[in-house]
Amino acid sequence: MSSKIWETKEISPASGSPQAGRNIVVFDNINAITHLKFPVKTDFLLSIVCVEGQLKLSVDVSEQLLTKQSLMVLQPGHIINNYEASSDFKGIFILVTMNALNGALPSMSKFYPCVMHFLNKSVIPLTRRELNNQLNLYRLLQDKINGGDYPYKENVIQSLCEAVFYETLGLYTANMEEQPDKSIKRKDELLYQFITLVESNFRKHRDVIFYANRLRVSSKHLSSIVKIVSGRTAGEWIDSYVILEAKMMLRNTAMSIQEVGAALSFSDQSFFGKYFKRLTGNSPREYRQLNLTTK
Repeated sequence: MSSKIWETKEISPASGSPQAGRNIVVFDNINAITHLKFPVKTDFLLSIVCVEGQLKLSVDVSEQLLTKQSLMVLQPGHIINNYEASSDFKGIFILVTMNALNGALPSMSKFYPCVMHFLNKSVIPLTRRELNNQLNLYRLLQDKINGGDYPYKENVIQSLCEAVFYETLGLYTANMEEQPDKSIKRKDELLYQFITLVESNFRKHRDVIFYANRLRVSSKHLSSIVKIVSGRTAGEWIDSYVILEAKMMLRNTAMSIQEVGAALSFSDQSFFGKYFKRLTGNSPREYRQLNLTTK
């Protein structure tokens, strides 16, 4: 099987993540990562499906073993110390940066409870049908990524990423046993509660202290724990939700830029414009024009 990669020819040896501006990597040849310098701290979401053989990963202070017909999802913020693949190993890999997740995937709060449940044992078994579903989605994503330019390519790839996300989320959810909240580590529970609050309040509240007060912790403590668990600060999570919503409205509605800013509780259009450009590199008007042009 040959390696297939979207928007990049290699994974950065220094960090293990795609190079700047390159957000999704799909490949089915483990040799594509043999040049990485371990240990590698992940600043990306990594999904691995073992089709044949086995793959042993040393992650943080534990070992994860993928065997035939199994799946593992590794969230950002972990350290991969090394790996060992059997001679007959065959698998598929999907690597997605947080930047791509922000623009392509739905609510992360639905994903984290599953990840937390399998925090120390994140490998789950797959039935033959589930494996085939994973392979079919992978092949379709691979084909669309490498199919050259065509109308709405970015939208198609984003939709396929969401399909992979929901398919994987469904598999993890089905494998979850009933578990009381107290068995979840406090720091992981805090992240989940924070993201849930952000989803409900980001249109009105962008200040970390608002969420810290609601969670009855200091803003410094909240940002520190969120950073440790997810690899991103509390402020970065809030900003990502605001920017994603703003992009959606600029792209898919006829609302004026002033109306978009007002819907997200910005005091005036100028403040919204500066905020949007600082985080995206484009003004709201430029983003809307670029999006119309690419369509």
